[in-house]
Amino acid sequence: MLALSFLNPFLLWGAGLASIPLIIHILNRRRFKTVRWAAMEFLLKAFKENRRRMRFEQLLLLLLRMAVVALLAFLLARPRASDDEFGPWRSAVHHVFVLDESGSMGERLASGTAFDAAKRRVLSRVEALAKSGGASDDFFTLVRSAGTEPDFLARPITLALVSDLRERLGSAQQTPARFTPKVALDAVKKVADKLGDRADKEWLYFVSDMRRDDWVGGEGRVRDEILQGLRGLDPDKIVIEPVGGESDENLAIVDVQPRTARTIRNTPTEFEVLVENRGNGASEACDIGFSVDGQGRKTLPLPSLAPGERKAIVFRTTLTTAGGHWVEADLPKDRFGVDDTLALALDVVPSARILLVDGDPGEREELQETFYLSIAFDPIGDGSAGFDVTRVDENEVAERDLGEYDLILLANVPQFDEETSGRIVEWTRAGGGVCAFVGDQVEAALWNKAFWRRGEGFLAAPLLEVAGDPDEPQSIVVSDREHELWKDKNSAEALAAVLQVADVGRWFSVGSTLDNLDEGQLPEGAKAVLRVGDEAGPPLFIERRVGDGRSGLFTTTADAAWTSWASNPSYLVVMRLAGELLVRRQDLSTRNIDAYGHVHEEVPAAHYGFDVRLTAGRDDEDAFPERGFTLAPLENTPEVLAIDAEPEKGRPWPTAGAYRLTFSKGDGSNDERYFAVRPWSNEGKTARLDDRATLSALPPEYRERTVVTKETSQELDDGGEFWRVLAFALLAGLFVETLLAWKVGRN
Repeated sequence: MLALSFLNPFLLWGAGLASIPLIIHILNRRRFKTVRWAAMEFLLKAFKENRRRMRFEQLLLLLLRMAVVALLAFLLARPRASDDEFGPWRSAVHHVFVLDESGSMGERLASGTAFDAAKRRVLSRVEALAKSGGASDDFFTLVRSAGTEPDFLARPITLALVSDLRERLGSAQQTPARFTPKVALDAVKKVADKLGDRADKEWLYFVSDMRRDDWVGGEGRVRDEILQGLRGLDPDKIVIEPVGGESDENLAIVDVQPRTARTIRNTPTEFEVLVENRGNGASEACDIGFSVDGQGRKTLPLPSLAPGERKAIVFRTTLTTAGGHWVEADLPKDRFGVDDTLALALDVVPSARILLVDGDPGEREELQETFYLSIAFDPIGDGSAGFDVTRVDENEVAERDLGEYDLILLANVPQFDEETSGRIVEWTRAGGGVCAFVGDQVEAALWNKAFWRRGEGFLAAPLLEVAGDPDEPQSIVVSDREHELWKDKNSAEALAAVLQVADVGRWFSVGSTLDNLDEGQLPEGAKAVLRVGDEAGPPLFIERRVGDGRSGLFTTTADAAWTSWASNPSYLVVMRLAGELLVRRQDLSTRNIDAYGHVHEEVPAAHYGFDVRLTAGRDDEDAFPERGFTLAPLENTPEVLAIDAEPEKGRPWPTAGAYRLTFSKGDGSNDERYFAVRPWSNEGKTARLDDRATLSALPPEYRERTVVTKETSQELDDGGEFWRVLAFALLAGLFVETLLAWKVGRN
């Protein structure tokens, strides 16, 4: 049934002003007094002949003037024709606003940020609705894209709502979270279903910077999760309101990672900072900064980068205290602050734990197979050099808990029982590090069966047979100077010169007929860092990734039985470098989380209290208000206290960067742990959707319902309106009235 409604029904009272021309006409008639005189008779006779025509013209002019006034009031009331059966006025609309609060909304503009502009856009739109009398039965819902629940849910649109909305948006800030509105839209869908016939239509507003990576998935279409949210709500109209600038220049810090597997106290550690130019033009040369625990900032030059080019800058530092720390890299501030800084939280260990398995202990200490290795890793014997060494023979390995160690070194070990070999394989594949040295007790067939396992074991390469001649020793050559074993190319060059003095008399060749590996051929993924004789000679040191762990193989002995290398100064350096390379990698994922991540901490109940404080990583940073947590005993393990530090329910962490957990200890001191919140890796990509691309990305069924507008002044609620027709009729009426009044006046 066709219904007529008005957007401004209170202006209909103006239609009563149509009586003004009639009143003026009546009053004008009462002003005249009839006086008869002789000459009047001739005029009356002529008047009577034209009276009917003149009355018709005057009546027509009167009606036309009344119609013009009534039409003007009707036009101001904004009539609208529709098929709604909600009532004699207008349909109630549920206005659902989705506010993008992803990290890219922190783009700096002339006045504030893109998120500030988005908040103003939402507020002005709702304020306009509240001031419109036709919106008195409408509802308002606000969904922030990073939340799981709406901030305002189906609230009637009133001036009181505008006041509450202004207060709520005043403290809102962009978050490290990605643009993911589906969860919140699902919550809105449930409410929309409950509203029933109280709201006849759903209008969905997206206020966003419309970055391509946020909106578009495969084949240039709207991402599936956004599309699912649209289909769940099935809005009658979609209004997309882009905010943000037009700049496409952005230099971004993509990642910060240590180059060593573990960060050890008093051991130089290199951190690699990966920078990418995400703009469309070449970036300017600048300095990149690096700090530890928010202090001691140092800089290195960053050259100009071409569009899309990446550059790794390496900072070297030594952390002198064990425990929790965080590092941060920073770039000069640009329009996109979300990726100008990036923090990394890590734990510094006092030392890496090494299990040395000696296959030939010898009668005297200097004759032990692991004698030189123990000196290389722990010369004083107290772990102060960064490696805590435990020496055992092969029979003791079965009794050891491998989880207590970061690296296992096997020196001339004949074999292990099946269970022990299997445990080492599993431990390595789970992330452990293992390194094997051969010797006269090694049988290739046994090692290949127990340790190689057709490539599924922990051995870096299969053994073939003993080669070489002690009477004609060969030199040691660096065959891969770009390998990550070397700190840099200069260190490889320096060691290469020293290694020339050492030599190897005997070694094991590698290869396997079962695996179709010719002599000297390495399995897939294995790399030869050192070779015998020349750069194409037999491999001397081979490394290979095994699952999540790493394996190394030296094809000569760890002692001086087959080589003079053990007495060469380069031996100490190479062994430590190999240890740092192969040692079990620290799992940084537990300390570096996304916007919704949580941190689990466990401490011994005997040493700690129950109170934990959460603050920002920097002492002078007040972006994050202090929060409290309580340690609780683990179920069935009362001697261990634990917490899960999480963001507020239904919300992400408020900012990216480092956070500090301060644990109170029983002796009155404090223990500090750090974690870092990181934004989505693609958050700083600047490519945006223009109006045409936005509409093209939508499915056809939503494309025709969608409006893209950049101005809040644009009137949206014009469905079924015919004001243009009325305005044309009003102008035409005024023109006709002018002509008719001129004619009547002339007569």
